[in-house]
Amino acid sequence: VFVVLAYPDYDGGSNVIDFEVQVTNPDNSSRIVYRGRDLDCTVAGLLPGRPYLFQVRAFNRAGVRHFSFPSRHSCLSLVRLGWSLV
Repeated sequence: VFVVLAYPDYDGGSNVIDFEVQVTNPDNSSRIVYRGRDLDCTVAGLLPGRPYLFQVRAFNRAGVRHFSFPSRHSCLSLVRLGWSLV
């Protein structure tokens, strides 16, 4: 799955240093699948047709932002994550 990230609406007055993407598997186990500065990443090890929850959070000098609302997807080719998702 290819994941595209978006900057948060508010950065606390400090530029984003890193992003972290978390995936919750169909069995409700979670894992961090990416941490870095890039606005996109590829997530491997997902099974076709199974539902997954994706969340992102940002880090900066002001601290760590809470995870975004979960974005539910089956094994797709593109997932867009940001803080304005409902």
